[in-house]
This record gives sequence, C-alpha cells and structure tokens, in this order.
Amino acid sequence: MSPDANISMAAETGSLDGALSLPCLLLQRFEDRAVSHPDALALEMEGRRLSYAQLNARANQVARVLSDNGVAPGNLVVLQLSASLDAIVAMLAVQKVGAAYVPVDVSWPTARAQQVVAQVQPHCIISDREDAVRLNELNIPDYSVAELVATAAEQNLPVDDLSVRVSSEDLCYVIYTSGTTGQPNGVMVTHGNIAGLFEGLGTDLGFDAQDKWLGLHSFSFGFSVWEIWGALSHGASLVLVDDELRKDPAAWIQSVARSAVSVVSLTPSALRQLFAVDSFPTEFMRNSVRLVVLSGEPVRHADIDLWSELLGQHAPQLINTFALTETAGRVALKDCAGRAEASVGLPAADVATFVVNPDDFSEQQEGELLIAGPMVAGGYLHDPELTARRFIQLMTADGSVRCYRTGDRFRRLPNGELEFLGRLDTQIKLRGHRIELSDIEQVLRQHAHVKDAVVLSGQSVAGADQLTAFIVPQSAAAEVQFWPSLGEHLLYDELLYDFMAADEVRVASYQQAFANSVQNKVVLDIGTGRHAVLARMCAAAGARKVYAVEVLKEAADAARTLIDELGLGAQIEVICADMLTLQLPEPIDVCTQGVVGNIGSSDGIVPLWNAAREYFQEEFIAVPERCLTLIAPGELPTDVARNPAFTPIAADYLDRLFTERGRKFDARLCVRNYPANQLLASEAEFEVLDFSAALAEQYTGHATFIVSRAGRFDGFLLWTRLENAAADAVDFLEHQQAWLPVWLPVPAEGIPVVCGDSLVVTWTCKPAEESIFPDYAMHVTLVGKGGDSHELKLNSPHRTEELGSTALHRALYQNAPHEPTAVSATDLQAWLGTRLPAHMIPLQWQILDQLPLNANAKLDRSRLLLLADTADMTETSGAEAGDQLEADVAAIWSEVLGRAVAVNEDFFSAGGDSILAVRLTTEIQRYLDDTVFLAALFDAPTVALYADWLRKHHARAIARRAERNGDWEEGEL
Repeated sequence: MSPDANISMAAETGSLDGALSLPCLLLQRFEDRAVSHPDALALEMEGRRLSYAQLNARANQVARVLSDNGVAPGNLVVLQLSASLDAIVAMLAVQKVGAAYVPVDVSWPTARAQQVVAQVQPHCIISDREDAVRLNELNIPDYSVAELVATAAEQNLPVDDLSVRVSSEDLCYVIYTSGTTGQPNGVMVTHGNIAGLFEGLGTDLGFDAQDKWLGLHSFSFGFSVWEIWGALSHGASLVLVDDELRKDPAAWIQSVARSAVSVVSLTPSALRQLFAVDSFPTEFMRNSVRLVVLSGEPVRHADIDLWSELLGQHAPQLINTFALTETAGRVALKDCAGRAEASVGLPAADVATFVVNPDDFSEQQEGELLIAGPMVAGGYLHDPELTARRFIQLMTADGSVRCYRTGDRFRRLPNGELEFLGRLDTQIKLRGHRIELSDIEQVLRQHAHVKDAVVLSGQSVAGADQLTAFIVPQSAAAEVQFWPSLGEHLLYDELLYDFMAADEVRVASYQQAFANSVQNKVVLDIGTGRHAVLARMCAAAGARKVYAVEVLKEAADAARTLIDELGLGAQIEVICADMLTLQLPEPIDVCTQGVVGNIGSSDGIVPLWNAAREYFQEEFIAVPERCLTLIAPGELPTDVARNPAFTPIAADYLDRLFTERGRKFDARLCVRNYPANQLLASEAEFEVLDFSAALAEQYTGHATFIVSRAGRFDGFLLWTRLENAAADAVDFLEHQQAWLPVWLPVPAEGIPVVCGDSLVVTWTCKPAEESIFPDYAMHVTLVGKGGDSHELKLNSPHRTEELGSTALHRALYQNAPHEPTAVSATDLQAWLGTRLPAHMIPLQWQILDQLPLNANAKLDRSRLLLLADTADMTETSGAEAGDQLEADVAAIWSEVLGRAVAVNEDFFSAGGDSILAVRLTTEIQRYLDDTVFLAALFDAPTVALYADWLRKHHARAIARRAERNGDWEEGEL
C-alpha cells in the first residue's frame, strides 16, 4: 500500500453495527466547548497553559498546514511525540483534516519503531526529538511539531474550524499492541468506536468542567484516550506529565499536586509503585483527588485492601475499568468502594459480553470472554488473517453478532458481574504437565514476605524448558524503623552523606531554585558536607563564586579533594571553619545550607544563619526560603508498638553516639517509613524558620489537636518542610530519606483516644547551655469528650542525662536489633514446595526491588525474560566492557558491591540493596559531577544498560568529563 492510500473502515472490515446511532463524536464535543467556553483552561504542563479557544485555534492552524502539505481524509500520520502541549495540538490537527494518528512511543527501541512505521506506510511523520524515527529510504515526509506550530503562527492562518466533517466510520487512531506473540499489531479505532466512551459516566462519576485530569500516559497506550478525551469532552482541563517524571511516582506526584488534579488514571502496576514510594501521598490523595481510575491490568484484592488501609474513609473514589485497545477502552466498570473484590463489574449498557468455550463457542459459566458492541474496533491494520482470528461472527439466539475474542478467562457471577481469572495463554505445558502460571504467582503472593511475584516460562542456557520466578520482597524500606537523631551531635559518616546526596526530591528542588537565582552570583553554602552537593549544583547553575563552608575537618578535606578532582577549584572554595567566627572576603548574593535538622533548628542553624547575615547583600536570596517544622499526634503501628527494635545499622550508630558521649542516654528518636495514616489529627506548625530575616533563638508555641479517629496516642511526630517560591516544596513526611521525622514518645504506654478528644499542647525551644543546639520541652493536656483529662510532659533536650525515661526507650534498649524482613530464593522454593507439586516449582529465581514497567506503566514481561537470560549468561561468562564509560561504571559497581561485576549482571541479583543503591548513585554523581538520580538504577539495572542510560540522559556531563580528563576519543561518546 502506498503512503498516500486512504484507509476505509468499510472497505477493510465492513460497516459497524450501531455506528449511526452513536452519541456526538468527541472531537465535535471539544470544538463545541471551544465555542461555548473559549477562556476555560484546556491544557496545563509545567507552568504553560492553553485555553479551549487557544488550543482549538492552534490545532486548526496546524491542520491547515498539514492539509497544504497533502494530508487528506483517510491518511495515516505517525506521531512520535513526547508529552507536551504541542503534542495534543498535533493529535487534534491530524483528526481535524480527517486523518488518523498512529502513535510511536519515543522510548521504543529503534527496531520496533521502524517496524511499525514500515507496516503503517504513513503519509508523514510528526516528531519532536533529534533521534526520532527517520525512514528517508521510504520517502516519508517528516515534520517537527515545533516547526509546524511556528509555521502556522507565522503564516497567520485562519483559526476557525475546518470544513472537513469527520464521521463515525472514519478512523480516529491506530494504536499498536504487542499481543501474545510480541509482534506489534495495529488496532484500528474509529471516531464512532470511541464516541460512547463516557456515555452515562458523566452523571455516575460526576465528570464536569471543574475537574482537572491527569495526563500520565503515552499516546501509544490506549489509556491516553481516556485521559485526553475525559478532559476535553467535558470542558475540564488536562494536566500533562513530562515523560521522564512518569518513571518516578514521587516526582510526578509532586509535580501535579500543585495543579490540584482531581481525576487520576493509573495502571494497577503504577498504583503499586505509588504504594512503594518513601511515603504514600496521603495528603494529595485526600485533599485534591476525588477519583482514581485503574485500567490496563487486573486489580488484585491486596490493591484494594491497601488503598483502604492507607486512606480510610477519606479515600477518593476508586474505580476499576476493564478496557481493551480492541474495544476502544470500554467494556466494564466497577466501583471498588472498600470491597476486597476484584471483579471488573457489570458491562456498559451498550456492551454485549459472552463467556464461551474457546473451542466450540458454546456459552459457559466460565470460559473465554467475547465482546460485542459499537466500541469493537475494525480489526488489525494490514493483517486480515489476524483480524479474522480475533474478530469473529458469533451465532446467538438473536442472530449473528460481530465479537472480539479477548483471550481472557472470565467467570460470570450470579449478579451478572464478570470476574477475571487469567489469560488463556498463561496456561503452559511443561514436561507433560499443564500449568497455570497465575496459580503459582497467587500462591507466592500469599507468603508473608513477598510483595509481588511473576512466573514466566522459558529455556535455560542448556535449552531445557524451565520456570523462572521474579520476586519483589516486602521491602525492608517499607517497615517502620527507629533511628537515633545524629545531626545535632555532628555524627556524620560516608553513608549518611550518601543518603543526603542521593535524596533526589530534595536535590531536584534545590536544583530548580538555583536555576532561578545563582547565575553570576556569589554564593555561600553553609555545611557543605563531604560531597559538596549544593555547592556543585550552584556552580553548575552558573554561580560566579561559591564559598563552601564545613566545620568538620574530615568532611571539608573530602569536599576539597573532590572539587579539585572535578577541576572546580576556581569556582568553588572549600573553607574548613566555624561559621560563627568565619571571615568572608566579599558580600554574599545567595545563601544556601544543609544544616536544617530533623526539627528545623535542631542542628544549630539559627546561630549559624544569624552570624552569616552580616555578609548578605541587601537583596540576598535564601535557598531554601523557609523551613517549617510540623507536628501532629500519632499512633505507632501495633506490631511496632509491641516489639520495637533498632535495625543493626541504626543500633551501630547509637553505639557510636554513646561511645562519643561516654555513656548511654535517651537519644532523640527519628522514625523512617512512618505511615501518614497513623496520625491522629491534622498537623500544626511547630516552628517556622523564615530565612529572609534573623531567626529567633528561642520561642514558645501552642496548638490544640482534635482527634479524628479512634486509636492510641503514642507520641508526637515532627517533620520538616522546605519551601522555595520558585521550586517544589520538599515535605519530609511524604519523602522520608535523608531527613527523617522525629518521634517524641509519651513517657509510659500509649493512651487510648476516640474521635473528638482534644490534645492541648504548649512547647518551648531554647538553646542548651553553652551550645548552639536547642532543647525542646512540651506540656500536653489530653481532654476526653467526657471531660476527663491527662497531663503529660514530653522533653527532648540536646544533652539529656536520663536513661530509659520512656517506655519506648526502655524497649528499644532492651530488645536486640533485628534485620528488616528478608527473603531468599532458597526459603521461597522450600516454602512453595509444601504447597504445590514439584512440576510447579520454579527452578530459577530472581529477587528484584521492583518489577519493570513498560512505557504504558504495565508489567514489562520482555524485560523480565531479558533479566532471566542475563542471569544465565553471567553464570557462564562475563561480557567485557564495550568502551571506557562501561569500564568505569563497572569498576564503580564492583567497588560498591565488593566483587567483580559483569556488564550484563543485574545489580540487585548481584547482591545490591537499597542502601548500596544509594551509595552507588552518589559515586556516579561524583564521577560525572552531575545530578544522577536513584531511579536510573531501576530503569537500567545492569552495567551495560546503566552506561547506555547515562549516555542518553547525561551526555553533557560525560562530554565534560571526557574533555577534563582526556579519557575518551570523541567517537566513543
């Protein structure tokens, strides 16, 4: 077929039943909204916005440019676009000329992208990246989306709607799925197929123009159709997320929280990643989001249970939609509403479903699900054989009906709802036994220490068939852990500095603030630490001079050595001195610092800041601008309250603290992974450090907390929030990594409380004697609804002489330290052997920190198979590094892991864990002098993949290092 050939649904597949009676087309609904509400916000992304009138006008202009370049009704246009406002413009423009868009994800491997484009034979390609697919040998015109938009504006083309009228039979898009074979199949979807996507849901789910929809998914995933048209067909606004942010749940949550997103779309895998972030975004979910829609994969009972546990009665509505690309994103919908049921609910009103025997198509209670209705797509592009196999005519009592064969096993429940049982194609035959892989996965997930499991069938190196189990253990990082507070005792070591350097949320916020403030400025960095992270970030952002001050000699020496290695000595001057007595050679334009503590003032920033102020210019800038310490009463998880213990590493820090002081004492306690849903009341401000002025060295405060649920008052949680006007705030309850919340326990056992009880609290902060570190004291009156009251005193001095003054301290000091929950392949294999027959026991096991997801945030089975193949390869041989970068990365990995690492060996399978991942990340940061984030290791868990990831995302830093050291020839970059 030639590139200019039209694709006619009637010609390839026949007309669709019910097409003429469908609701108003979604494109028409958008255009009507642009007329009726022109000033309403349509799109938003990273501060850029377009109203409905602006979006429609821009799309109309680009459509005219496309039309002038020969794009006509029925053509196919490939879109290879990252998330952006202009990407939505291009998508609309293609539809406005009567053409259909074919999304090619920017993250796809080149071979797959080229395979899709060659099959599509599009009229043209619209892209936005330098490495976009170029198929010049096919003579396919190629346009930059930015150039299209610019050309349309320069030519001052008309902004009114085009005369082309799109009909329900016209193709809207072709989205490629991998199918069970892994080969890309292009699903042809018409405007009529998607016209009823939201029919009846507007009332049921409350969709209206006040909503803000999260645009989290790539065009290449059918979920994007739900997001885009959910917003634009209801007059709501769509908040787009940058492609890179999508990979990091903590980052995109921070990004969209400021936009007050109300409708969130997630795959269940993405929801599980959200559950796994340092601190689940409870505040965002409760206060902003009203509806969370799950689709793309089966929802598990555990997903619903954990959702309810984390958010309780204030949880947004949770909806499970069963939707397929071949059915235009619509089949059935289920309100989870706190029920631990994972059925997909009742089919939509215009959807007919049949549960049949896959061999003879007789109706059964349990069998393959077939779907019929106006949403069923026309078939697969240029593949009549596959279309004939999957889109069939089913004979029913009422005649013949066109159906899509899902390949999914379902059971129809007595109430008419559909229960998903698994894929037909996950049933395999191994050594004469028929095995359902999902059955093995389900049993594995019942293990107390297993968070998730996937079992795949493949071949070993020897060629024998075998089962491979991929296990995500219940993360040690998810368990509530007590740590001693160390900053106010100046007890730092390399690991603690590593945690600070790898704290990507904090680093990203500072980086954003520096980009807006330090260009050609003189900067003071107080407490620079051994990595001089903030000082280096200021230098990278264009600071003229950075004075990096550090009071600890060992840390200052390490920072100076690093700065010299990186060739930054002329720009950054490391000074080992006490800020209270330091003399600086020139005035300061910008002052940053890493001295704020777990309680803002606890590490002594107040006198240090006040001493530094004499060097500040009149219009100086502080980064951060403010540090809030928040406080709320809380309850410890029951198992933690009953048997609290330090981890061995936390206990080791406590012993070092005792050794330094020469005695044991009640150290101030920090807590990692404290769940926000354990708080008993809304937070109050405990302390406000406003760095635009002098800071008070002592203060008093008070608050009244009204208990919001029944529970047990075990103590107070205090945590900091760093704020910058030009950057994201960093809340260390939402993100518990380097700066942990402080836990102030009640003296004795916890006190039962009920909803409506009040806690009246007053507190003081004043410097300890002859010290820059403050003491904190609290008086608490617990008043019950019946009028009874309790008086409590909670003290947290810097240098206490007390030992065992609280029940929690006594238990922690008495109980032996224990490692966080761990699980081994050997243990799991033995455990599984007591529950399943031998032929169902996997022979190969891999322990992963998380399961890999593809660009659509769904489980990436192909990457799992690659991991399995890689593990086999490393048992027999270790591939050599391909270039100097790979060799250097391999050397760093080997140093961190304490053994030689092959370039194809998985970091976590090789013995890496979350702490070593932090260590590795900071070493790579030092190596490149760039802000490399921890997420890179999960995206690229082998040396070869990691080096390739660095080339793609940190090319400038690699080039700088090459230029500085003369390591590599230019061609190797």
